[in-house]
Amino acid sequence: MTFANWPSQPATPPEEWAGLQQHRDDARLALPSSVLKQIGSVVRHFEVLGVDALWLSGSAARGQLRHSSDIDWVVVMESPVLVSDWPTSRHSFQIYEPTAFLRLLSEGHEFAVWQLAYGRLVVGSPFLDRLRVVHMAANAVAASRKRRVLERRRRLIHLLARSGAISEVRQEILLLLQQQLRVELIEAGYVPGCRAEVEKQLAAVDHGRFLRWHDANAEWIDALRSSHSDALVLAAARHYVQLAA
Repeated sequence: MTFANWPSQPATPPEEWAGLQQHRDDARLALPSSVLKQIGSVVRHFEVLGVDALWLSGSAARGQLRHSSDIDWVVVMESPVLVSDWPTSRHSFQIYEPTAFLRLLSEGHEFAVWQLAYGRLVVGSPFLDRLRVVHMAANAVAASRKRRVLERRRRLIHLLARSGAISEVRQEILLLLQQQLRVELIEAGYVPGCRAEVEKQLAAVDHGRFLRWHDANAEWIDALRSSHSDALVLAAARHYVQLAA
């Protein structure tokens, strides 16, 4: 599995990025025939609507689709469209206007950059020409943005813990640690892959950084995944958000 570099200066997307290559050979995705049939239906539907760009996203695009995974799509089009539980409830759609999507790239939003780095572009012309000349924000800008998101999540954890919502606190701490891992990758100069592969990705591209992250967080992650103890969750909250005992 290859991983995309995130430029350290504002730059146009590298031509070799997967999400800039239009694909129509779905057989290479190694997905079940029922899923491939659904993908074909989605592509035909949005082509009829005149979509500007359509990416198969997430784990399906990276060959990491699990039985319980959503099938994620990113849609760019001028006209508003509402999609719900189609072709099945497993499919999830993120829809953007073209100018809004380009702005996300220029501001360093990881989600938008991910589509260019790893997404599977199934419809793209002529919007592809605009994607190739947009200047993405540097990795440091993106990392700073993500760190602000982490601070908001810490404040949320603090409020949830104070209100006694222990199950939600546990979930939010695990999400916080997953997002911290993604920040590490961005700071190391890489576009994070999908959720199932980011830990291995950091170990492969910057082993020293991975060891520091692992030593600081692995025991907490294992404990939170294996136990729903209120005392453990509150201890983790104190550790990660300096919650007073």
